[in-house]
Amino acid sequence: MKTIQKQPEPAYLMQHWLSAYATFDNLQEKEQLKQDLLEEQGYLCCYCMRRIRIDNMKVEHRQSQSKYPAQRLIYKNLFAACDGGEGKPRNKQHCDTHKGDDDIVIDPGSVGLCEANIQYNFHTGIICSHRNDWNHDLNCVLNLNTDDLREARKYAVQAFKDRMWKKYPSSDWPRQVLMKTRDELLKSGEKLEPYCQVVIAYIEHKLGIGPYTHHSGCPKKPECQDEKPQDGDGNQIGEK
Repeated sequence: MKTIQKQPEPAYLMQHWLSAYATFDNLQEKEQLKQDLLEEQGYLCCYCMRRIRIDNMKVEHRQSQSKYPAQRLIYKNLFAACDGGEGKPRNKQHCDTHKGDDDIVIDPGSVGLCEANIQYNFHTGIICSHRNDWNHDLNCVLNLNTDDLREARKYAVQAFKDRMWKKYPSSDWPRQVLMKTRDELLKSGEKLEPYCQVVIAYIEHKLGIGPYTHHSGCPKKPECQDEKPQDGDGNQIGEK
Protein backbone atom coordinates (compact mmCIF):
# COMPACT_ATOMS: atom_id res chain seq x y z
CA MET A 1 0.00 0.00 0.00
CA LYS A 2 1.22 3.50 -0.75
CA THR A 3 0.17 7.08 -0.14
CA ILE A 4 -2.28 8.43 -2.68
CA GLN A 5 -1.82 12.14 -3.32
CA LYS A 6 -5.43 13.30 -3.38
CA GLN A 7 -6.07 16.08 -5.87
CA PRO A 8 -8.52 18.98 -5.44
CA GLU A 9 -12.16 18.00 -5.57
CA PRO A 10 -13.44 17.94 -9.17
CA ALA A 11 -15.84 20.77 -10.02
CA TYR A 12 -18.52 18.35 -11.27
CA LEU A 13 -18.52 16.57 -7.91
CA MET A 14 -18.93 19.82 -6.01
CA GLN A 15 -21.74 20.94 -8.31
CA HIS A 16 -23.53 17.66 -7.83
CA TRP A 17 -23.07 17.84 -4.05
CA LEU A 18 -24.77 21.25 -4.03
CA SER A 19 -27.73 20.08 -6.10
CA ALA A 20 -31.02 18.92 -4.59
CA TYR A 21 -31.32 15.23 -3.61
CA ALA A 22 -27.67 14.54 -4.49
CA THR A 23 -26.51 10.97 -3.87
CA PHE A 24 -23.62 8.93 -5.14
CA ASP A 25 -25.99 6.70 -7.10
CA ASN A 26 -27.43 9.58 -9.12
CA LEU A 27 -24.05 11.13 -9.97
CA GLN A 28 -24.06 11.39 -13.75
CA GLU A 29 -20.29 11.82 -14.09
CA LYS A 30 -19.47 8.50 -12.45
CA GLU A 31 -17.32 7.32 -15.37
CA GLN A 32 -15.35 10.56 -15.26
CA LEU A 33 -14.89 10.09 -11.52
CA LYS A 34 -13.52 6.60 -12.11
CA GLN A 35 -11.08 7.94 -14.68
CA ASP A 36 -9.94 10.73 -12.35
CA LEU A 37 -9.35 8.26 -9.52
CA LEU A 38 -7.45 5.87 -11.80
CA GLU A 39 -5.12 8.62 -12.98
CA GLU A 40 -4.66 9.90 -9.44
CA GLN A 41 -3.62 6.41 -8.27
CA GLY A 42 -1.49 5.42 -11.23
CA TYR A 43 -4.01 2.71 -12.21
CA LEU A 44 -3.36 0.71 -9.04
CA CYS A 45 -5.84 -0.49 -6.42
CA CYS A 46 -5.78 1.81 -3.39
CA TYR A 47 -5.23 -1.15 -1.05
CA CYS A 48 -3.45 -4.09 -2.71
CA MET A 49 -1.71 -2.21 -5.59
CA ARG A 50 -2.95 -4.57 -8.30
CA ARG A 51 -3.34 -3.11 -11.79
CA ILE A 52 -6.89 -1.86 -12.35
CA ARG A 53 -8.78 -0.45 -15.33
CA ILE A 54 -12.01 1.46 -15.67
CA ASP A 55 -13.82 -1.78 -16.57
CA ASN A 56 -12.62 -3.83 -13.58
CA MET A 57 -12.53 -1.27 -10.76
CA LYS A 58 -15.07 0.11 -8.36
CA VAL A 59 -15.29 3.33 -6.42
CA GLU A 60 -14.41 2.65 -2.80
CA HIS A 61 -15.88 4.74 0.00
CA ARG A 62 -13.28 4.41 2.75
CA GLN A 63 -15.98 5.47 5.19
CA SER A 64 -18.98 3.52 3.95
CA GLN A 65 -22.10 5.20 2.58
CA SER A 66 -24.34 3.26 4.96
CA LYS A 67 -22.52 4.40 8.11
CA TYR A 68 -21.36 7.82 6.96
CA PRO A 69 -23.91 9.21 4.47
CA ALA A 70 -22.44 12.71 4.81
CA GLN A 71 -19.16 11.38 3.35
CA ARG A 72 -20.68 9.72 0.27
CA LEU A 73 -19.63 12.55 -2.10
CA ILE A 74 -16.55 13.83 -0.27
CA TYR A 75 -13.65 13.37 -2.68
CA LYS A 76 -11.02 12.59 -0.04
CA ASN A 77 -13.21 9.62 0.97
CA LEU A 78 -13.28 8.18 -2.57
CA PHE A 79 -10.71 5.78 -4.01
CA ALA A 80 -10.38 3.33 -6.89
CA ALA A 81 -10.32 -0.29 -5.73
CA CYS A 82 -10.01 -3.66 -7.49
CA ASP A 83 -12.83 -6.19 -7.55
CA GLY A 84 -11.25 -7.88 -4.54
CA GLY A 85 -12.13 -11.42 -5.58
CA GLU A 86 -15.82 -10.65 -5.77
CA GLY A 87 -17.82 -13.87 -5.94
CA LYS A 88 -15.04 -15.98 -4.38
CA PRO A 89 -15.23 -17.56 -0.88
CA ARG A 90 -14.80 -14.91 1.81
CA ASN A 91 -11.34 -16.10 2.84
CA LYS A 92 -10.14 -15.41 -0.72
CA GLN A 93 -11.71 -11.95 -0.92
CA HIS A 94 -9.72 -8.83 -0.13
CA CYS A 95 -9.69 -5.03 -0.30
CA ASP A 96 -13.10 -3.32 -0.46
CA THR A 97 -14.96 -6.56 -1.21
CA HIS A 98 -13.77 -8.11 2.08
CA LYS A 99 -14.00 -4.81 3.98
CA GLY A 100 -17.64 -4.13 3.17
CA ASP A 101 -19.01 -1.49 5.54
CA ASP A 102 -16.39 -2.08 8.24
CA ASP A 103 -14.38 0.85 9.55
CA ILE A 104 -10.61 1.03 9.09
CA VAL A 105 -7.94 3.19 10.69
CA ILE A 106 -5.77 3.10 7.56
CA ASP A 107 -6.26 6.02 5.19
CA PRO A 108 -4.29 5.79 1.91
CA GLY A 109 -4.92 9.50 1.38
CA SER A 110 -3.00 10.55 4.51
CA VAL A 111 0.44 11.57 3.28
CA GLY A 112 3.30 9.37 4.47
CA LEU A 113 1.38 7.21 6.92
CA CYS A 114 1.35 4.06 4.77
CA GLU A 115 5.10 4.27 4.21
CA ALA A 116 5.77 4.92 7.91
CA ASN A 117 3.52 2.21 9.34
CA ILE A 118 3.49 -0.63 6.81
CA GLN A 119 6.24 -3.21 6.46
CA TYR A 120 6.87 -6.24 4.26
CA ASN A 121 8.58 -9.57 4.62
CA PHE A 122 10.32 -9.88 1.27
CA HIS A 123 10.74 -13.66 1.57
CA THR A 124 7.11 -14.51 2.35
CA GLY A 125 5.33 -11.57 0.71
CA ILE A 126 3.51 -10.76 3.95
CA ILE A 127 2.34 -7.20 4.53
CA CYS A 128 2.13 -6.12 8.17
CA SER A 129 2.41 -3.31 10.69
CA HIS A 130 3.75 -3.04 14.22
CA ARG A 131 0.72 -0.92 15.04
CA ASN A 132 -1.95 -3.32 16.31
CA ASP A 133 -4.83 -1.35 14.78
CA TRP A 134 -3.15 -1.21 11.37
CA ASN A 135 -2.18 -4.88 11.53
CA HIS A 136 -5.81 -5.73 12.27
CA ASP A 137 -6.96 -3.68 9.26
CA LEU A 138 -4.41 -5.29 6.94
CA ASN A 139 -5.24 -8.85 7.98
CA CYS A 140 -8.79 -8.95 9.27
CA VAL A 141 -10.62 -6.16 7.45
CA LEU A 142 -8.79 -5.86 4.11
CA ASN A 143 -7.42 -9.44 4.11
CA LEU A 144 -4.29 -8.41 2.21
CA ASN A 145 -2.35 -11.60 2.98
CA THR A 146 -4.24 -13.98 0.71
CA ASP A 147 -2.03 -16.50 -1.07
CA ASP A 148 -2.30 -14.76 -4.43
CA LEU A 149 -1.42 -11.33 -3.06
CA ARG A 150 1.55 -12.63 -1.09
CA GLU A 151 2.84 -14.42 -4.20
CA ALA A 152 2.37 -11.30 -6.31
CA ARG A 153 4.42 -9.21 -3.88
CA LYS A 154 7.15 -11.85 -3.75
CA TYR A 155 7.23 -11.99 -7.55
CA ALA A 156 7.52 -8.19 -7.85
CA VAL A 157 10.58 -8.15 -5.59
CA GLN A 158 12.13 -11.20 -7.25
CA ALA A 159 11.65 -9.71 -10.73
CA PHE A 160 13.47 -6.56 -9.61
CA LYS A 161 16.29 -8.60 -8.07
CA ASP A 162 16.63 -10.66 -11.27
CA ARG A 163 16.95 -7.49 -13.37
CA MET A 164 19.61 -6.11 -11.04
CA TRP A 165 21.59 -9.37 -10.89
CA LYS A 166 21.60 -9.49 -14.69
CA LYS A 167 23.23 -6.06 -14.83
CA TYR A 168 25.30 -6.37 -11.66
CA PRO A 169 26.13 -10.05 -10.88
CA SER A 170 27.28 -9.22 -7.37
CA SER A 171 24.80 -8.10 -4.75
CA ASP A 172 26.78 -4.87 -4.35
CA TRP A 173 24.45 -2.79 -6.50
CA PRO A 174 25.45 0.86 -7.15
CA ARG A 175 23.71 3.16 -4.71
CA GLN A 176 22.98 5.76 -7.37
CA VAL A 177 21.25 3.11 -9.53
CA LEU A 178 19.07 2.05 -6.62
CA MET A 179 18.13 5.64 -5.85
CA LYS A 180 17.32 6.38 -9.50
CA THR A 181 15.15 3.28 -9.72
CA ARG A 182 13.29 4.22 -6.55
CA ASP A 183 12.66 7.75 -7.89
CA GLU A 184 11.34 6.33 -11.17
CA LEU A 185 8.95 4.05 -9.29
CA LEU A 186 7.69 7.03 -7.31
CA LYS A 187 6.76 9.11 -10.36
CA SER A 188 3.23 10.44 -10.15
CA GLY A 189 0.86 11.19 -13.00
CA GLU A 190 1.77 7.98 -14.80
CA LYS A 191 0.77 4.33 -14.76
CA LEU A 192 2.68 2.90 -11.83
CA GLU A 193 4.13 -0.60 -11.70
CA PRO A 194 1.86 -3.05 -9.84
CA TYR A 195 3.07 -3.59 -6.25
CA CYS A 196 5.63 -0.82 -6.77
CA GLN A 197 5.68 0.15 -3.09
CA VAL A 198 6.92 -3.34 -2.16
CA VAL A 199 9.85 -2.91 -4.55
CA ILE A 200 10.48 0.60 -3.19
CA ALA A 201 10.51 -0.88 0.31
CA TYR A 202 13.07 -3.47 -0.78
CA ILE A 203 15.25 -0.80 -2.41
CA GLU A 204 15.12 1.32 0.73
CA HIS A 205 16.05 -1.75 2.74
CA LYS A 206 19.11 -2.17 0.51
CA LEU A 207 19.90 1.53 0.92
CA GLY A 208 19.59 1.23 4.70
CA ILE A 209 16.65 3.60 4.99
CA GLY A 210 12.97 3.06 5.76
CA PRO A 211 11.23 0.94 8.43
CA TYR A 212 11.20 -2.25 6.39
CA THR A 213 11.79 -5.80 7.49
CA HIS A 214 13.62 -8.41 5.45
CA HIS A 215 13.21 -11.61 7.41
CA SER A 216 10.79 -12.30 10.25
CA GLY A 217 10.13 -8.89 11.79
CA CYS A 218 6.38 -8.99 11.17
CA PRO A 219 4.30 -9.47 14.29
CA LYS A 220 2.06 -12.51 14.64
CA LYS A 221 -1.07 -12.38 12.51
CA PRO A 222 -3.96 -11.23 14.70
CA GLU A 223 -6.96 -13.45 15.32
CA CYS A 224 -9.85 -12.09 13.34
CA GLN A 225 -12.75 -12.42 15.74
CA ASP A 226 -15.38 -11.36 13.24
CA GLU A 227 -14.61 -14.20 10.81
CA LYS A 228 -17.24 -16.94 10.79
CA PRO A 229 -16.18 -20.61 10.80
CA GLN A 230 -15.38 -21.93 7.32
CA ASP A 231 -15.47 -25.35 5.73
CA GLY A 232 -12.62 -26.90 3.75
CA ASP A 233 -13.56 -24.97 0.62
CA GLY A 234 -13.36 -21.61 2.40
CA ASN A 235 -17.13 -21.14 2.56
CA GLN A 236 -18.70 -19.84 5.73
CA ILE A 237 -20.49 -22.59 7.64
CA GLY A 238 -24.21 -22.02 7.61
CA GLU A 239 -24.04 -19.74 4.59
CA LYS A 240 -26.64 -20.45 1.91
